[in-house]
Amino acid sequence: MSEITVSQIYSGMHGVKALICDTSEISPDKGLLIRGISIAQLKNNLPEAVFYLLLTGELPDNETAEMVKKDLKKRSKVPHYVWELLKTLPNDTPPITMLNLAILALERDSLFRRKYTEGIKKEEYWEWILEDSLNLIPNITVITT
Repeated sequence: MSEITVSQIYSGMHGVKALICDTSEISPDKGLLIRGISIAQLKNNLPEAVFYLLLTGELPDNETAEMVKKDLKKRSKVPHYVWELLKTLPNDTPPITMLNLAILALERDSLFRRKYTEGIKKEEYWEWILEDSLNLIPNITVITT
């Protein structure tokens, strides 16, 4: 954490460390860094490669990035009931409200919820939360396009 002055608060907290994050940081001279790599260096990578970097701390080779891309595509299955729910909303419903409702509806198929109900051990939570996240990410892409 940085020592903060009133003038820094009024100027938008530029250069002030106020949060701790192990996946990214904003450097005053280099801008946004993801796992220590600048956005400028990552701009030619697949989004799936940057996602892999966020999860593992390593930038994947092209073959691994393609494997992640294929896996996420395979998980992209927005159920029919989600589309039906969205069709029932008024035409002036804000897009963010529609997205929130779709995500909440997808909870019905949550692997974590299913395993939690079955009584999994607390140290196994992360595995099923990760699976739910990996299932959710490509579905958000489909829902928002």
